Amino acid sequence: MMNISKIYDEVVKKTNNGADVPIVDKNGVAVHRLTIFEDIVLRNLDNLEAPALEIVGSDVKMTYLEFFKEVEKYMSAFRNMGLKEHDVVSLCLPVGIEFICAYYALTTLGVTVNALNIMFLFQEGIEPYLSKRCSDTLIVDENYLKILQAKGAFNDANLKNLIVTGDATYTHHLNSDKYALPAGLKGVNVLSFADFLKTANMNDELHVASYNEDRISTLNYTSGTTGRPKCMGHSDLAPLFLVSAHDTIKRDEYRGDRTLVTIPLQHPTGLFYSMVFQMAQGKTLVLEPRYDKSLFAKDIKESRINHAVQAKPFYAQLVQDRADGTLKPGDFELFRNAYSGGEGIPLAICNDINDTLAYAGSPNPYIYLGYGRSEEGSLTVTPYNLEGRANTVGVPLPGNRAKLVEVGTLKDIPNVPGAQGEILVSSPVHPIHHCYLDDYNKEGKSDGSIIDKDGVRWARAEDIASLVELPNGTLSFIALGRAKDSAHKNGETYYLFNLKEQINAIPEVQECEVLSIPNNGNDYITVHIVLKEAAKTRKEEIVKEIYGVVSAVDGVKYYDVFGINATSGKCDREAMSEDLENYYVLENGQVMNADFIRNDNQILKRVRN
Repeated sequence: MMNISKIYDEVVKKTNNGADVPIVDKNGVAVHRLTIFEDIVLRNLDNLEAPALEIVGSDVKMTYLEFFKEVEKYMSAFRNMGLKEHDVVSLCLPVGIEFICAYYALTTLGVTVNALNIMFLFQEGIEPYLSKRCSDTLIVDENYLKILQAKGAFNDANLKNLIVTGDATYTHHLNSDKYALPAGLKGVNVLSFADFLKTANMNDELHVASYNEDRISTLNYTSGTTGRPKCMGHSDLAPLFLVSAHDTIKRDEYRGDRTLVTIPLQHPTGLFYSMVFQMAQGKTLVLEPRYDKSLFAKDIKESRINHAVQAKPFYAQLVQDRADGTLKPGDFELFRNAYSGGEGIPLAICNDINDTLAYAGSPNPYIYLGYGRSEEGSLTVTPYNLEGRANTVGVPLPGNRAKLVEVGTLKDIPNVPGAQGEILVSSPVHPIHHCYLDDYNKEGKSDGSIIDKDGVRWARAEDIASLVELPNGTLSFIALGRAKDSAHKNGETYYLFNLKEQINAIPEVQECEVLSIPNNGNDYITVHIVLKEAAKTRKEEIVKEIYGVVSAVDGVKYYDVFGINATSGKCDREAMSEDLENYYVLENGQVMNADFIRNDNQILKRVRN
């Protein structure tokens, strides 16, 4: 007789073996009135012996039943620590089993998870992430703890408990006379993760919080691509809606498949789409703690991956892997779903990626681009069941709405093929307070959403999109870029994503980013290029070709590879914008070298012979 977990028994009892599930109707989507962990248990009632979690390069494996019991152990340990509903616990952990089990255990208890990406902590002014939003407990990897200490993150913290994963001896050192606790940690209960789990009593009564749309379940952060990451509070609804909305599209056909998880789980895309959504479908999560695009092809092949959710630079790396011979035919014979989001990918690059997937033997050689915002739980628009133009992001997810409006005025415009404007989305998933939180449990700066005459709340990301009609007659959105992603030059406004699209169409270009250097209303436009291998000996010719395509260019710079912004996972445009030397320019028909020189508030272009 199988030893069934308590949570399994509770869900079976609560839902009459899954046959009678109370629901909340959200814009036509049936959402289970359960915590997200209960929902996942419900969806895997007949999947208990299937593998749930694995770690790349290790023998660590866990079935769904083992996973349910492990989460229960975490719940007991947290309860015995004295945590209760509405308390706040910060998780600062790499992709791994500890984060996943802790997230589900805490949210099932009604405790708020403050999901901290360690990459935020390399930025200036990190104190609010801990001092203002973690009032109770921090669970942190020991290597991350050293970074936090060095950054002075604990100076104003009011922690009660510090739980450290990794080498158990480290916490011993922290508590010894030899290693004094840093300022801000005096009197804090410091435990190794192993010792923390020993406090669990599996005979304890199971306590599960009720579904609650007014309770902050998770504190999530935006990617921080255009500034410091902003904090928002999501309720139980965010992950439940994402999972339930997909029920109307696809559900059980992927059960048992394997999904590679590399995106930091602190980001909504990683948390809700790479983790929660995949487990709701009964897939195996194959966890890769190393966020390294050079390992992407290797992991897909060696770990027998069927699905992956990843940012553009990782898929662009596959194109390079094919060029240098690292990626070979047959390597991706099991890999049939490549998902991406977070930034638009020009049509030419999508086609290169699709060709590469086909070359490697993928049975479904297409990259699927979704569109969404952290504020709405990540995915808003989905490309499911669409055929046609490769860089379309699709149609609104069931229960959501999207439309184009006039840039600046926000007036409605006819949503017909060829229309271009600012995209607005409406979703039942929205930060609880409809604003970014300056401090936990306080309302801060408005998130910019607007309410129309019919009372519908529309969220603004200030993104520009267009509409295209696909062969099946469906109108699909194409995400182009940010409205602020522009340059003002000689009285004209240039949308940089349009220039990027034109340059990416040049056959020799593998990757391209177009940036603006602000210069008192007469900005410089710079082009940043990774060339295909065969074209690297023709740099000056390609400079002339770029100037022929986009005459407003002020300089071209070549890279062997683009760096990745560790916080967002996207191309590190911020680093590029500070890269002001060694450009190619076209002057009087001649290719020359130039630098951009800062002179107080003015930027000068200095051409060198």
